[in-house]
Amino acid sequence: MVNENKILVNDIPSKLFVGKESLQLPSIQATNIQIILNHIPITLSSVYCPPLPSITSPQIENFLRPLGRSFIAGGDFNAKNTQWGSRLKNSRGRLFLDHIQKLGCSF
Repeated sequence: MVNENKILVNDIPSKLFVGKESLQLPSIQATNIQIILNHIPITLSSVYCPPLPSITSPQIENFLRPLGRSFIAGGDFNAKNTQWGSRLKNSRGRLFLDHIQKLGCSF
């Protein structure tokens, strides 16, 4: 499904693709859409990672890799790390940080 529209008053040509591949596992649930702004595809991902069960390195890779080069992922990852403002660190936060850095992502 493609919806051609204009974003805000800037009149930026854009397209919205609904139904980009999502991930539904017990440890990570993500719903994704893709928009194209100025011919650049950007994936928007809404994420929830429940505190249990623990998440594995391959599951994080399966979540991050399909998002593409340009993405914004937001939600409740239950991942604590001082790198993104938490006072504490936990194993999930260290694992996510490791993958974010490997892929060269910004946060």
